[in-house]
Amino acid sequence: DWLKFLEKVGPNPTSSTPFWKKINSLRGNSSSFITPKIIQDGNIITDDQKKSEIFKEILKTRFSGDDDSGFDNGFEEKVRTKVREYMSYHSHEEIPLVTLVELKTNLNRLKTRSAAGKDGIWNSMLKNLPEEFLTIILKMCNASLKEGRIASDWKESVVIMIPKGNKSANDPKNYRPISLVSCLGKLVERIV
Repeated sequence: DWLKFLEKVGPNPTSSTPFWKKINSLRGNSSSFITPKIIQDGNIITDDQKKSEIFKEILKTRFSGDDDSGFDNGFEEKVRTKVREYMSYHSHEEIPLVTLVELKTNLNRLKTRSAAGKDGIWNSMLKNLPEEFLTIILKMCNASLKEGRIASDWKESVVIMIPKGNKSANDPKNYRPISLVSCLGKLVERIV
């Protein structure tokens, strides 16, 4: 059944939607995957909005840096110092612009199975663009280099909570976040 399905979607699908539909149908739920109930402080939470609020608070605490003994508070300043040192010897004008060959080389190195970010652009889409669209991406990449900034939209992410291994999916602390950022933004960062 799976092999027939793979033949049907073909070797270069542009979306993961058919795969999720198939996986969910194998799970016995053809419409969508249902997030399990969450149990917190003895309360059973089934409302998705309330679940997201619980995850929000867990993530806010986990990534604030305040309670993490392994968090290096001086790291940000170290990075800023290195950037200031570099920029004291170089200007934006000295940074060489990206060529179409460099862009294509980096496109070929992208993983095709990487998930799309908020913009919905997949690596497989980028890898199959015609050259006239690649020149547009090249212009955006070089504009980013000239300005010394990455587009803010490329830095926005969609956070998905994934249950950890074989731990209980009902405990909200047994989830890890993954951030889906723009594949286009990741491409530009790779080139830089």
